Order: sequence, then C-alpha cells, then structure tokens
Amino acid sequence: MTGRNRRLLAGGVVLAVTVAVTTPVAAVAAPADHPATRAVLDRHQAQAGPGAAVHAGDETGSWTLSSGAAKIGQNRPVTSTEHFRIGSQTKTFTAAVVLQLVDEGRVALDAPIGRYLPGVVTGYSNVAFLVLGLLVERVTGRPARDAITERVITPLGLTHTWGTRAPADPYLPGCVGGRVGPFFFWTEGTTDTELTFWSTAGAVASTLEDLAAFYGALLDGRVVSAAALAEMRRTTAPDHSYGLALSRVDLTCGGEAWGHNGALPNGHCSITLTTDDGRFASLVTNGNVVSSRLVSIEVLDTALCEEAA
Repeated sequence: MTGRNRRLLAGGVVLAVTVAVTTPVAAVAAPADHPATRAVLDRHQAQAGPGAAVHAGDETGSWTLSSGAAKIGQNRPVTSTEHFRIGSQTKTFTAAVVLQLVDEGRVALDAPIGRYLPGVVTGYSNVAFLVLGLLVERVTGRPARDAITERVITPLGLTHTWGTRAPADPYLPGCVGGRVGPFFFWTEGTTDTELTFWSTAGAVASTLEDLAAFYGALLDGRVVSAAALAEMRRTTAPDHSYGLALSRVDLTCGGEAWGHNGALPNGHCSITLTTDDGRFASLVTNGNVVSSRLVSIEVLDTALCEEAA
C-alpha cells in the first residue's frame, strides 16, 4: 500500500523513536545500579533540563533512574509515574487508530484523502496528523480524542494517559530557558502552549510507565493486526528509519529498536524505544534543548544494551 493516506501517516517526521513491550513491573533502581546508563543520563541532563528520568527493563521487571530535579528549586527526583505532555509520541496513538480503521475495511491506505475529506487537503506536510485526526472523526463519527481513548487507551488499561488540557497530578513541570556560558536559566512553561493546537499530532499526556505499556502492546500485536503493524514498520523515509509513526534505531550492541520521540515548546521532551525481544526504555526531560536530543537516544541505547548484557 503506497497511496496518499500512507504518505500522511509517514508525513509527521520529527526526531522519531518508539517503545514496545509487555506491561512492566515498576521499580526504582538504587544509585549504584546500571552505572553505564546513569553516566550517560547525567550527561544528558546536564545539557537538557533541570531533570531527566529513564524507565527501562524487559518482560521480567523494570527500573528507573533519575538525574537532576523534577521541579525548579526542589530537590526531588523525576519519577516514572509523573504525567507529562508526550508531544509527537501522540502520532503513534493516532496512527494506531487509523490502522485499526484500515483493518476494519473502513479506510484504504492507497486511497486519496479527498475520498474521505473532500476539499480539505490540496498538498502534504507536518499537518498530516491533524488531517488524520479529521479522518478518524469523519469515519468513526466520534471526536478524535474519544476514538483514541475508546480504541487504545481504555482497552490497554492506560489509566495515566489522557488528552485533557489540565495536567493531572502528579505532573512533571515543563521548563523553558537557555544557557549563558556554563549556566542554565529556567522558568516553568507547563501551561505556556495551548495544546489543543497540536491535537492528534501532539496533545496527549502520559507517563513513562504507560508509554512502555502502549508500545509493548502495539508491537505485541494487541492494538492492530500483524499486517497493519508490518505497514507501520515498513520504513519509507530517505534514510529508511521512519515508517508509519514508528521509527527504527540501530543499537550499538546489535539489533534494532522501534519507537518515537516528542518535544513541545512548553518544556517537555521525551522518547521511547522497544525491541522485539521485550526490552524497553522510555526517557523524559523537563526541558527542551535541541542540542541534547542525540544524547537522549544514547541514553536509551545504553539502557537497552545494559538489559541485553
């Protein structure tokens, strides 16, 4: 299937990565645990924001490491259960619903979007996932937020994932700021952005644990059919790393991981990755510094490779 709806699904290219495995058992790692991951997490946090945390593990259990502070002026760690805006990781939720509609024969990937939304789109760009939200609404007769909740969030028991405007407690404050020499200056920006603007491209909020559970279920075949998942994993970007709202990352220890990232101007930056053998890692930072994003992938790569060791 190579039509225009496929191009819409692949059109929201951002720094991408996903996460997938079975629902993990929550645990907090002692400071001496996972030294390789802690070292690169500390390096990432020093560049990226007031605080950062990675939640990782496999089918047998999980662990969480935190670096820096969850809130300006407070010496408390970022935890795996705090809510934050997941930005473009929302795209994977939206794509999953569209692929469910494909499975049901209600949408064709190789059909022009105009078949479903006449006159709405005359060209293709990063608004693709906003258009797909309109497609979901037209085909299901439900608001896109409700369709995603009813078809994905509720069936998977993602009780800490939501699409409302107000942050749920406990929530991780987003921070904005910049560097002057060796110093960072931060202010809270949690509510600086009207997130309904991002809608089905970036308005969902979740936790590290729920994101691990979502991607795990997706790659385990519990969200879309095997054929639909194969379409999501069929990469089409110029470097063959991005499919239908799933990105592929080659791991330094061999093999590959799948996932997506997300970043918003309110200060939340996150990324989740998972492997076919059940390893997962999800990272959040309460600051959004572009120069730190490559190191964020290194954090997850290190965590996944420590799990494989």
